[in-house]
Parts: sequence; C-alpha cells; structure tokens
Amino acid sequence: MNFYQKGFQSLDKEFDIVSLSIKGEVPKWLDGFFIRNGPAQFETEKNNFLHWFDGLGMLHKFNFENSKISYKNRFIESRGYLAEKATGKIEYNEFATAPKQSLIKHLLTLFSNPKFSQNPNITIQNINNNLIALSETPEYVKINHKTLKTEGFLNFSKDIKSELELAHTIYDRKENMTYNVALKFGVKSSYLVYKIPKNTLEKILVSKIPVKKPAYMHSFCITEKYVILIEQPLRVNPLALKLRRKPFITNYKWKNYKAAVFIIIDKKTGSIIDRITTNSFLFFHIVNSFDKNDSIFIDMPVYNNNEIIDAFYLNNLRSENSTLIPTPILNRYEINLETSAISYNKINSGIIELPTINKSYTSSKNYTYGYGVSVRKNQNDNFFNSLAKFNVKTGVSLYYNKEHCYYQEPMFVPNPNQKHEDDGVVMCIELNGIKSKSYIILLDASGFKEIARAELPGIIPFGFHGNWFNRDEFTSS
Repeated sequence: MNFYQKGFQSLDKEFDIVSLSIKGEVPKWLDGFFIRNGPAQFETEKNNFLHWFDGLGMLHKFNFENSKISYKNRFIESRGYLAEKATGKIEYNEFATAPKQSLIKHLLTLFSNPKFSQNPNITIQNINNNLIALSETPEYVKINHKTLKTEGFLNFSKDIKSELELAHTIYDRKENMTYNVALKFGVKSSYLVYKIPKNTLEKILVSKIPVKKPAYMHSFCITEKYVILIEQPLRVNPLALKLRRKPFITNYKWKNYKAAVFIIIDKKTGSIIDRITTNSFLFFHIVNSFDKNDSIFIDMPVYNNNEIIDAFYLNNLRSENSTLIPTPILNRYEINLETSAISYNKINSGIIELPTINKSYTSSKNYTYGYGVSVRKNQNDNFFNSLAKFNVKTGVSLYYNKEHCYYQEPMFVPNPNQKHEDDGVVMCIELNGIKSKSYIILLDASGFKEIARAELPGIIPFGFHGNWFNRDEFTSS
C-alpha cells in the first residue's frame, strides 16, 4: 500500500474528545471553531461507492478556546445516509456511483426529475446565521454548530427551483449578499445566478442564462462589479440525465474541440456584458478574482483535460499500480472588457490545488497571498504531500512538508488585530502515512513554520473543504 492510500479508508467511528494533547503553543487569540466536511464512508452493507467524491459525508469540528483544542466528528444524517442505514444499499445517484435499479423501476421514474445525490459532503458555510452543509444539489442541510447534529433543511421563503447548485457559495462583504449559481435541466436548460441578502432567507434571481448543453461547474467567481461563470468543455445533454442508467458525471462528455467560455454578468442589471472564449481547460476551484479599470483578473489552477476525474476513482486511488494524478497549473486570466480580449500566464511554478486566501481580501486587487495543497515529486507518489503559501505577485512560494505526510485543504485564520495580509494562522489536517495517524497542525502564516500540532484519534479520511467560524458568529442559538 502506498502511504497516502490510508486516507481513503472508511472511518465509521464518532468521537467527542474534550481536550486534545497539544505539542507546541496555540495562540490565545484563536477563539472559535474550524469545521471540515468530506467523505468518510466508502462502503455500505451491500454496495460500494466508486469515487472519492461519493463517500458519505462527515463533519469534523475543532474547537479552539483558551489555547486548548477539543474535537468531535459526526456523520451528516442526510437522506442518502439514512437510506443507506435503512436498506444497506446506495439509494441515490452520486457523482460517479449510481444505485442498482431494475429496468422497470428505471422506466417508472423516467419522466421524473433525476434523483441526484442527497449527500452534502463537500463544504460547510454560514448562510445568514445558519450552519449549512452543501454539495452540488439544491438542498441546504442545516447543522447544529454546537453538536454537529443534522437538523433538516434550510427552508427559503423565496426559492429557485433547480436540479443542481454549485457547492461554493460566495459571500460579498461589500453588498452583504451571498451569491450562488443553480442549474436547471430540461428541454430549455439554464444557469440561474441568484443572491441571498443578509438577514433574509430569499433567493433573488440575478440572471437567467439559457444553455443547450450545460457545462459541469463546481465553482464560479465574483468581482466588485461582475459575476463570472466559466463554461469548460465538459458538457451534458440534459436528456441523457433522464434516459441513461448511468452515474451523474459519466453523462458529461469532454469536447476537445470546444473552448472554455467566460460569461461576464453585470451584478446590478443581470445582463450579460460579454462571452469570451479561450483555450479549453478543466477547473474545480478559483483562488481569487477582481476587476481593475476595464479588466477582470481571475487566478485559478487549471487542468489540460478531464483525466483528473477518472484518477479519483477509488479503484485507482487504492491500487498498488495507481495512475499518477494529473496536476494543475496556476494561471492568471486577464479579460479586457474594452477589446473582449483574454490572455493568461502561469503565476507560479509550483502545483497548487484546494486554494484558500485571507477572506477579507476576496475580490480585492490588493491581495498577495494564497495557500493550498501541493505536490513534491521526490516521493513515490504524487498525492497532496505538501502545503504551499504562494505569492501571486512575485511567483515565490514557501512550502511545508514532512516525509510520507499528506495534507488536506489549509484554512487561513486572521489575527483579530491583523497588521498585514498574512498575519494569522494556517490550520490543516495532516496524515502521517508511516505512523498511520492524523493531526491538526497550526502554521504561522507569515513564516509558514509549524507552531503547534495535536494528535487525532485514528486516521481522518481525505476531505474537501472547511471553514473557520468565530465564536460569536451564530447569535441565534
């Protein structure tokens, strides 16, 4: 077994540890909690999930108070989780795993809406004072921020009906709005850009964009003036989702001959300012985006094609002869709105994925630093065996790594008396493949050196996204 493969073993235990043993010193100003989301169970009694993205979701909460850390984890009791517990079978269509279904049952449900995943295992957000677990479906699953108990769904007084929504909402600090994008499939499909004003539970439509063959989207970006959707050439015929007895993502087809398309939308009017094409690529995440004068700048890690999705099938990740995982290039795209020209250049020579920044610099043209997982290629594998702090202005990076250790998405937490952009702490879950143990580690964000770590019970499976929440953030409970 390659050491990183230990991160793809199921975790079926739930813990509630009052105080973790800490090596080093936790800053006293860290007062709040870090919650991560991700798959934790890859098998059911009767079936197996096929892809990393499909495992049943689990939340991991690290509470920081008085330089101490407590830990608890809980499965998200979604419809998918409850159905699996009741029947022992996979009952919902996940990203790359479909439930086993008879032809008769398939025909009976042929004209109903696709039964997409009910397993919010991607991220965790504060939506207007509600802790919400999200995936790429329209349901916002409510979580109790103290106990991690699943509390049903967030009910919107004004909703937008759709089959899919992007997992990554974006909070606009200037407008006090949460933005997201929904996808409506049918004879007439469309992208639906919407916003949720602060202190409301209303989804307000910003823009409706008709599309014949929707592109796969995991995230989008905003600037002070614009919402930008990025269509990659991984597209689907909407009828295929209804007619074919295949997992969700296998209905999408990579079209090499098609370019990537940037759709620029005016925030105020919802009108399309421009559609600008460039060379094809695939992406999952965006580091940051901002507008300056008559140009838009977007920083993101991109892949040449969709082979990364195939590389994340569990039979490959767990194989002794696993395929090397494709690695992205971190590009900056510059869109000139006067000329409709687009250019791009590599802004870092390293490998960056699962990027995060100081959130107060979201959509800011003054931002300098990002943090992410990286790959150093002097080991026998190329999974995420390093952390990186990268400077988007100079291209210079700092790295943190230990032999046969692997890292999940880092989170930057600012010092409340912050004096500069990288004044704070970077926290992350580390898997030590040799010791078969996971740790929560803290790095000084400025110098990118370890300042503290705490050992966790067992191995925490590789997850996706998390968030830091200040202690007073949820005031209603």
